Amino acid sequence: MRTKYIAIILVLATILVPGATHAQSFTDINPTQFYSHEIEVFRTLNLSQGYPDGTFRPDNSLTRAEAAVFFERALSLPPATGTTHFSDVDKTSFAYDAIQRARSATIIEGFPNGTFQPNESLTRGQMAIMLARAYSLEATDAAFIDVPSNHYAKGAIDQLAGSLITNGYPDGTFRPNTTVTRGEFAVMLIRAIIFDTAGEERIARTAQELRATIPTLTGDWAERTTIERAQAFYRTHPKLTPYLPDLSLAETTLELQKQTKLAPLTRTLEGDYTSGRWTEKLFSYEARFAANGYRGQGDEDFVFVKGSEDSRILITAPHATSHIREGAPKISEGYTGAIALLLHEYTGAHILYIARESIDPNYYNNIPFKEEMRRIAVDEGIDLVIDLHGAARERDFDLDVGTDGGELINQGEVLSLFDAMARYDISNVGENLLFTAGGSANIANFSKNELGIEAMQLEINRQFREPRVTVDPTYRMFAALATYVTLYK
Repeated sequence: MRTKYIAIILVLATILVPGATHAQSFTDINPTQFYSHEIEVFRTLNLSQGYPDGTFRPDNSLTRAEAAVFFERALSLPPATGTTHFSDVDKTSFAYDAIQRARSATIIEGFPNGTFQPNESLTRGQMAIMLARAYSLEATDAAFIDVPSNHYAKGAIDQLAGSLITNGYPDGTFRPNTTVTRGEFAVMLIRAIIFDTAGEERIARTAQELRATIPTLTGDWAERTTIERAQAFYRTHPKLTPYLPDLSLAETTLELQKQTKLAPLTRTLEGDYTSGRWTEKLFSYEARFAANGYRGQGDEDFVFVKGSEDSRILITAPHATSHIREGAPKISEGYTGAIALLLHEYTGAHILYIARESIDPNYYNNIPFKEEMRRIAVDEGIDLVIDLHGAARERDFDLDVGTDGGELINQGEVLSLFDAMARYDISNVGENLLFTAGGSANIANFSKNELGIEAMQLEINRQFREPRVTVDPTYRMFAALATYVTLYK
C-alpha cells in the first residue's frame, strides 16, 4: 500500500474540530485535547453526560461494563432475547440490561468460564472486535508490527485501519493489549459511527456522479472521503450542525501538502519545457518508435526499464509501434511510447513498452510480454499498472479511463487522476466512455484478474498526441500524468 502523506490522525483530530467555539459541557475537556471534539459529539448524542461533578474523565480506563452501556445507547439496541446471562453480572448492576442487549446483538461475548468481567478494563483489541461487530467497516491489511496474522483481533483491527478510524501509534504498533481510556473510546466510537452512517451512500455513487457533484476535488481521496462522510453524518443529526466539519480547511491543508510533494517535479518540468529540453526529449524518444515506418527498431520485441526503488507503478505502452493482430499489422498509437519514457525519466516509474512490430500484447495472453509483466510485478512490488493507449481525434473525450465498470481499480484513484487532469485544464475526461478494458487479454484486465494488481487503461485523444502540430496539449497531458504518478508514490 502506498503511504499517505497526511496522517489520518491529522485529518480527524485536527481538521474535524468545530469552526466556531462552543461551550464545553465537561469541565475537564478543553479544545486543545485531541479527543475534545468527539467527546462533545458524544455528549450531544446523549451517549454520556459524564459524572455528577461535571467531568468526563477522559484519561480514566474504560471498563467492559461501561463499553456495553455506550454501545447500547449508540445503537439503541432492542431488548435481549433468551434468558442466558453472565454469572458475574448481577441483575442490580447499572449495566445489566445494556450487557444483556449487547450480548444478544452479538456485539460482546464473555469468557469461557461464563463470566463477562464487567469491572475489568477494556483492551484496545477487545474494543476493535466490538466496533467491528457493531458497524459496517472496511478492512485493509494494516500491518501493525505487534498484531501478527494469527492475532485474535487481527481482522477487527484491520477494519478499524481500513475505515480510517485509527492508524495506530507512530512506532507502527496498535498495542492491542493496552487498556482503552474513555477519551480514546469516544474518538473511536464516533469515527465508526461516521463511517457506518455515511459510508453506504458515499460508496454507492459512481466516479462520474461524484465528479459532477464535487467539481473541486483536492487532496488524497481516502482523507477526502473521510471528511465528506463526516459531513454527511453531521447533516443527518440536526443537533450537531454547529459542529459540521469545515471542508475548506481540509482542502487548504491537503493542497499545501500536495504542492510541497509536487514542487521538485513542477520546478524541473516547467524549466525543461520553457527551455525546449522537454520537447527535444519527446521527439528524440518518439524517433525510436517511428523508425522504419513506425515498425520500430532493435533486437527485442519489448523493453523493460526499471524505475526508482520506491516506485510501485508500472506504465505500459503496448502500441508504441505497429503491432500484429490476427496476422495483420495495426497502426501505432503515436507518442504513447515517448510519454512512457518521459514518465520514467521525470517520475521514476517502471515502464514496459513494445520496441518493434510484433504480436499485440493487448490482444493476446500467454505471450512473453505478459510473462514479463508477471515477473516485474513480483520483483518490483507493483501496486498499480497504467496502460497507455491512443484514441482518434474524433472521439468525444480528452481522456477515457477504462476500468471495466469500476472492477479494475478503486474509484478514488480515478478521481485523483481526474483531479490531476484538471490542474492542467484537461476537463473532458470520463470513465468507460468507449474503451472499457473489459477484454480478458487487455493489459489492465490481465493485471487485475491475473496478477491481482489494480490497473487502468488510458485512451488519450489524438489532439494530445500531435506535438508537431502544437506541443502544448501534449505537454499538458504529460504533466497531468506525471502529477498523478508523483502523488501516488
